[in-house]
Amino acid sequence: MKRRAAIWAACALSAILCVGLILYLRGTRNETPANQSSASPGWTVLVYMVGSDLESAGGLAERDLVEMQASVRDDTTLLVMTGGAERWFTGASAEGCLLYQITRGSRTLLSSYPENNISDPAMLKTLLEAGLDRREGPAALILWNHGFGAMGGFGRDEKAGGRSLSLRQIAGVLEAAGCGEHPLTAVGFDCCLMAGCETAYAVRPYAEFLVASEETEPPEGWDYAFLSDLLPGADGTVFGQSAVRRFAAFYEEHYASFPDYWQPCTLSAIDLGKAGVLLEETERFLAGLEGTLPESFSHISRARTEAWSFGRVASTTEYDLVDLCAFASRCGGADSLLAAAERCVLARNGNLKDVCGLSIHIPCYADSALSERWYAGIADLRLPDGWDRFVRRFAGELYGEPGPTSAKPNEPEGYSVTLSGEQLDGLSRAKYYVLCGSESKGMYLLYAGNNVRLEGNRLTALYDGRVLCLQGQGEPCQIVAFWITGDGAEDYYQAYGLAEIPYTVPSSSLGENLTIPETESFVPKAAALRVVRDKSTGQPRLLSAFDNSGELVTGRQEIPLKDISSFALSFQPRLPAFDANGLPLPWQEWPPCAYTYAAKIARGDEGFSLVELPLEEVETGPFWLQIVLVDTHQRQTAMPLIPIRTEQSDSR
Repeated sequence: MKRRAAIWAACALSAILCVGLILYLRGTRNETPANQSSASPGWTVLVYMVGSDLESAGGLAERDLVEMQASVRDDTTLLVMTGGAERWFTGASAEGCLLYQITRGSRTLLSSYPENNISDPAMLKTLLEAGLDRREGPAALILWNHGFGAMGGFGRDEKAGGRSLSLRQIAGVLEAAGCGEHPLTAVGFDCCLMAGCETAYAVRPYAEFLVASEETEPPEGWDYAFLSDLLPGADGTVFGQSAVRRFAAFYEEHYASFPDYWQPCTLSAIDLGKAGVLLEETERFLAGLEGTLPESFSHISRARTEAWSFGRVASTTEYDLVDLCAFASRCGGADSLLAAAERCVLARNGNLKDVCGLSIHIPCYADSALSERWYAGIADLRLPDGWDRFVRRFAGELYGEPGPTSAKPNEPEGYSVTLSGEQLDGLSRAKYYVLCGSESKGMYLLYAGNNVRLEGNRLTALYDGRVLCLQGQGEPCQIVAFWITGDGAEDYYQAYGLAEIPYTVPSSSLGENLTIPETESFVPKAAALRVVRDKSTGQPRLLSAFDNSGELVTGRQEIPLKDISSFALSFQPRLPAFDANGLPLPWQEWPPCAYTYAAKIARGDEGFSLVELPLEEVETGPFWLQIVLVDTHQRQTAMPLIPIRTEQSDSR
């Protein structure tokens, strides 16, 4: 009897284990395969793709479409609306807009809208309605193209004179499409500079998560392999964390062989459900700062210039976007804001350290006219009153009358000047120009630096008598590199000229069955070289170049150095000028001469590189140095010209 009971018990236990094993295997089979159906509804992902020059000049939209085809899951509904490019590398019509459904390995044209421009908000509404009609589970909207911050908006429609969509227009479409009542799981911006507090404020009523970049994006943008991670039933945290993780992994691998050429880039995922508290803390903090003006203006201005400004390395447009936490921590008294930001930012990654994942527009480098344009761009968002008052009040202090100045600049000693008490109190930063020429025939710029030392009230330009030269085929060619920004480890510069670019797109990157136009040569276009200098070693290196020909420039307009066949530079002398009191003006404010010097260098067998050479090996002189003080109002005060002594001048 005991033996029979033991047998029955063993059989029962075996049956239970078998049933459990079957249920377990069934469960794991539903979870692990990338395209296995599930009881939970799949994702609906909508991509609003403004092709612009990214497609017409580089085929980048088509590359991402192919990437989407390779990554989308069978249980995901993926709709893409395209438009806004002068031409498409697939040979698709460039007239109006096209709506596609993307599935694994293919795409199907659902509708065409030949009379509509993609910068028309109605087309975004059409995409949303088409996608949300199919929605059964989580849904996301991705806006793909250029971004110009909360102030400049999203997209550059080549078919409509470069028109963009403002954040207010985007929010209005989301409201009209019913996203206020049934929020999207996530809104993503695959473009530059859109991870701002203003963006979070605009889209928070219509989505649970925001994924965007504080900094400019490299041309390749997001890695759409993350679409394979969107399992049925996954929430917005998976969307955000996966997009950020894949983004970072792609660029770490992409630049693994040449890490020195990785331009600053970031991506962050924001929990908009927790953003309400952060935005309230932001308004409270800024309203408190506004209440301390004008007495605290110099302190706030220094905090603003010390924090990293986004968009300065990969663009010549001053967007005046600063990391929220970097700015607030330098101002002080921001513990509640910093804690709220840490709770709100779900994930962030990239190669910048002192950033939290959300930027904010605080005027600084843009001139007053551009700053007014930026303010007009965000005014329609109707920001909270304390926030809005601070931006307007700070801008008023920045661009208004800065008060009395020193009647006379101090005479220099060596490469140093002694500052007055007033100059010292108002000092924000300093720079210097190295010039070549004479007062009668004009002086042209050889170098612009910012490496100075302040000891007490004595300011010294740490110039070492060398200039940067571009090395290619033949003799090195001297370039003028302007300091743009810097962090604890590196300084970033830009040098301007004309790049000649033979145009081609490798067919292997677009897929086997796609039609690729013939290679064609583009006319030279205005371009800027990106240069970085390691602060510990002093060694410069060449990062890349970017198209500098547009009104608003973004990081996705990169020109790979391997694509440049030659780089032309020009040097325009200027005649020394003085103000009404006989005081010198900064070199950039001198009137230009009627003639220029020009030079052109072709790419060598090993491409382009940088070398540093002594002044006397580049020019014959005479040479001069001018120190320029920049106060907290961004007003510049020039010091008298200092002769630079070289071995040649000493021998003469």
